[in-house]
Amino acid sequence: MTWWWWRPTCHYPPLPTTAAPATPFTTLPTHLRGDATAVQNLSRNIGAAIGISITSSTLVHNTQVMHADLVAGITPFHRVLQGPGVVAGLLDPVTGHGSALLDQMVNRQAEIIAYSDNFWIMSFAVIPPLLLLLLMRGHHRAVPLANAVRAGLSASDHAHPPQATRRA
Repeated sequence: MTWWWWRPTCHYPPLPTTAAPATPFTTLPTHLRGDATAVQNLSRNIGAAIGISITSSTLVHNTQVMHADLVAGITPFHRVLQGPGVVAGLLDPVTGHGSALLDQMVNRQAEIIAYSDNFWIMSFAVIPPLLLLLLMRGHHRAVPLANAVRAGLSASDHAHPPQATRRA
């Protein structure tokens, strides 16, 4: 039985969806916000597709590698398989039922290790974008009109703030 419904590769949420989508567009003029939204959605979809494909391919590769490593230690001469008990009879690799049961157990363990490796890879992939947050600047908002009036500025001063003059 495969547990396809809980695999994170099937329900991989792209990382940019966690941020507020309208926040980066507050500095843009209103006529460019539609284009900026389209570019952001395109890059989010492309990034999600790349993330899903990399995650699923590393999962398959790591499962195969771990399966090969785990099977290398299973031989008919193993101490557990030599005993007269029930376990040795059920897991006998010479019989069809025993080899299928051993293969199922090894596959399950290989998938657990591969998922653990994938989560490590994803956690290390998140660190560089988090470090980029330190480089972001805050958005300087204009002083609201009510605060400007309280400060003694007129409405026309608030609408057209004085600009620095350049000396020639």
